Amino acid sequence: MRATLRLARADLSRALGTYRWLVAIPAWFAAVYLSLGYVRYDYDGGGLRPVNVWDAVPGLFTNTILVLFVFVLGFVFLTGDLYVRDRTLGVASMTVLRAPSRGHWWSAKLCALGVLSVVYSTLVFVAMLLLGGLQLGWSATASPTALRSELYPRWTELPMPVFVLVVMLYAALALWAVGAVVMLISTLMPHPLTPAVAGLLWVLLGGVLAPLASRTGWTRLDPLYQMFYNIHFGPDHFTLGWTTSFMVILTTLLATAVLGSWRLRYAEL
Repeated sequence: MRATLRLARADLSRALGTYRWLVAIPAWFAAVYLSLGYVRYDYDGGGLRPVNVWDAVPGLFTNTILVLFVFVLGFVFLTGDLYVRDRTLGVASMTVLRAPSRGHWWSAKLCALGVLSVVYSTLVFVAMLLLGGLQLGWSATASPTALRSELYPRWTELPMPVFVLVVMLYAALALWAVGAVVMLISTLMPHPLTPAVAGLLWVLLGGVLAPLASRTGWTRLDPLYQMFYNIHFGPDHFTLGWTTSFMVILTTLLATAVLGSWRLRYAEL
């Protein structure tokens, strides 16, 4: 366990040290800035909604395009080649010797990926709050729009700061599962472009060609579908239970751990 944690810290350090974060953070601020109009304006009724800073996060996380093409693909851009990059640079062949087994080495990468999903989601959370406060106004309480649940569903018994934090932590957990699948695919085709292509195809096939809003039955068990917290609200026949979502995410993580360990037994590092 201690060796696995040391490897995970090393993976985390290399991933956070890449120049890509200098590109991703400004890109996220720009995307959030351009998307806040979705929260502020009522395009159906016309006019401005009475919103404030706390509406930014849950409001934007019901925006399919923003979540899939910016939030998810941004994470894949930053961390998808966690395996491929180490293999290409020769780091994998050196660090695997320090691990008790290749399974431990793979587990360390999954642990590092989980921490990266929290770091990434936190940065997005901060960007949304800062720009949301500047554009929508600062407040310590829920807005009239939130109280009426007009723009997005929520738990009315939770204070808005707590609800927003829950939304972000849930998004980070689901993002971990999505990132783990992309990293597993990269072990099958270890090319620098594999993570980006896999992520883009998944978003296009799972989010555009098969719209998330029209999902029914087993198609809702797609890990990508779990990115949206609002799937747990609504009529019973359209709502996915929280337990089911957590089971999908947990099963995905366990499957990537087992399959990745098995794959690396035969991979040339």
